[in-house]
Amino acid sequence: VAVGGEHERPGRAAIDELAAAGMGRASVIGGEPLLHPDAPELLRHLKRAGVHASMNTNGWLVPDRVDELDGLDLACVTLDGPEGVHDAQRRKGSYARVLRAIELLRGRGVAVVTMTVVTAAGIDHAAHVLEVARAHGVRAYFQLEHDARMDVRLPIAPALSPERVADFARDLLARKRA
Repeated sequence: VAVGGEHERPGRAAIDELAAAGMGRASVIGGEPLLHPDAPELLRHLKRAGVHASMNTNGWLVPDRVDELDGLDLACVTLDGPEGVHDAQRRKGSYARVLRAIELLRGRGVAVVTMTVVTAAGIDHAAHVLEVARAHGVRAYFQLEHDARMDVRLPIAPALSPERVADFARDLLARKRA
């Protein structure tokens, strides 16, 4: 759905049409959705249409735009591991901004979950991610890294062996049971 400029009305019209057809949930994703200046208006329009609105974000811009996110039903914030791992995969300083984003969103009453992209560098840090989630009162989710082109015909997690992925899954299940 295009928003802003000459396409602003058609974007809202599409939301209205989909909501009238029964759309109950919508997730605004990217790249980084907060890079688009009209993303908060899109979220507000979803809410006005009675749609559960969520957003996936890397958290970088949340501290600067948190006032525009009131009413958001769910924020999924990327957290890839401890500071060194996360910042190496994202951008220096992003780990601190993720933690601040979680605090700010939770302080506004927005439900928050973390999403960890499981990579070869971060696969051994699930315990850290779970501890951060526990400390902030949020749930943690994990997804395997895709190849950079997002080609669905290629194997998921090409840098990880099937055995390593299976070990990771067993570890998460054991942590969940504990």
